[in-house]
Amino acid sequence: MKTDIRKKAIATGDSFASTYNTVHWAEKGVAFMESRGIFPLTLSSPQMPAINRLGLYSYYSGAITVAGGDAEGHIIRGEKEYHLPREEWEDRLGFMVKEYQNKWSFSKNGAYYARLLHSAGWHTITEPGKDGKQRKASVGSRLPPYLCELIDNYDRLTKDSRTLAGKYLRDVISVWFDTKGRVVTERGVRVRLLSQPTEEDLREQAEQLVSVVNSLYPNVGLDKDRDINVAEIKDPEKKGENVFGGYVSFSLEKLLGFPANGATPVKFDIRIEPRWARKKEKKPSRKTIGGGF
Repeated sequence: MKTDIRKKAIATGDSFASTYNTVHWAEKGVAFMESRGIFPLTLSSPQMPAINRLGLYSYYSGAITVAGGDAEGHIIRGEKEYHLPREEWEDRLGFMVKEYQNKWSFSKNGAYYARLLHSAGWHTITEPGKDGKQRKASVGSRLPPYLCELIDNYDRLTKDSRTLAGKYLRDVISVWFDTKGRVVTERGVRVRLLSQPTEEDLREQAEQLVSVVNSLYPNVGLDKDRDINVAEIKDPEKKGENVFGGYVSFSLEKLLGFPANGATPVKFDIRIEPRWARKKEKKPSRKTIGGGF
């Protein structure tokens, strides 16, 4: 039997209110969300694509904290500028980020959306002062349940649900590439994975992403055995034991499997640069010429 997930609730007023310690502030937060038409939040909600992208950028390159009476979030800046949909966030959500040092901090109405992402199942730091111990690399992390469900059940969804799911899953791959696809070589692109405490956690993450790519872009044809690279690495912040890191390799041939048009994580630039064939020179014979000793 096919599954229809279009109206399944991702977050409700009650789940959002439960992130507060006091009724007064909970009511104020719910009132703001209702003024934006957020609840009930489903995959069919017009605001959901923008919320999903905010969650993805926070997950792949940042953090969400809801601890005590505080709620905040940030997106760490990479070596290159990310393609943050800032205008969409402001227009759809009434939300803004503010650039500060090496990151974009949740600014206008940011605390509300940090709580919303928490209630929707995104990885969240929940203990005051425990940011080091609750880092994703230390405790492990996964995409929120609603995205994992789309990935696991993609082939069993109704036609309309699969079309909708594809939009959200394409955003997963696009943000993953945007934040982690920074190692470009002549042979292709290496897209890094989020570090995890165990090799099993890292492989689960990698195989999940490979599954999404192969479902949405079958011509890419990733191989989970050959294209996933895993290694134990030293904890970069020296806050715990070693963790596991790695990447997924996309050769040039596999990158060309992404369609030229439509929602894809890569854009191709064609450069014309002749590379002249060189005539192979005949090596001199090693045979001795003339009399030798």
